[in-house]
Amino acid sequence: MAPLDATQDYGHQNSQPAALEGLAREVVFSVQPLFQAKGVKLELLIAPQQTFVKASRMELVQALIELASQALKSAMPSQKVCFCLAHQGNEILVDIRITGEPNGASYESLSVARQILAPFGAQAGQERWLEGPHFWLSLPFLSSSFGPVEAAPA
Repeated sequence: MAPLDATQDYGHQNSQPAALEGLAREVVFSVQPLFQAKGVKLELLIAPQQTFVKASRMELVQALIELASQALKSAMPSQKVCFCLAHQGNEILVDIRITGEPNGASYESLSVARQILAPFGAQAGQERWLEGPHFWLSLPFLSSSFGPVEAAPA
C-alpha cells in the first residue's frame, strides 16, 4: 500500500455525493489480507443507515486507504484496529482505534487524507488514549437513510 504524495494536487471535479459506508466496507475488505498477514485483527463498525457525503468516490476511497495504511503501519502483531463510522451532529466521523502501543509510525497518511478531503469540509486529528492511539477524519454529510440533514441557523 503506497502512500499518496502529500504535495500532489488532487482533482475535485467529480464531487457527486458518495455513500461512505459502502466505500468503507470495500476498503476494509480490500486491505483485510494485509492486516491478516501482519497478524493484526481489523474490525469495521458502522451504523446501519447509509450516509452520503459530498466528495468524489475516488477521493473518498483514497482518503480511506490512507487511513487504513496509517493503521497498518502503526499496529503491531496481535493488536486490533477498529475502523469505526459514527454520526456526530451533522458530521460523519471515521475513527481509527488501535489497541496497545504503536510502533512509533508518523501520521503522514492523516495529513494526506486531510488534504484530499479538505475542499469538502473534512477535519482530521489524532489523539492518544489509554488503550492506544486513535486518529480520525470527519466530514459533513448531505443526507442519511434517515433523511436529509437540516442546516443549523447561522
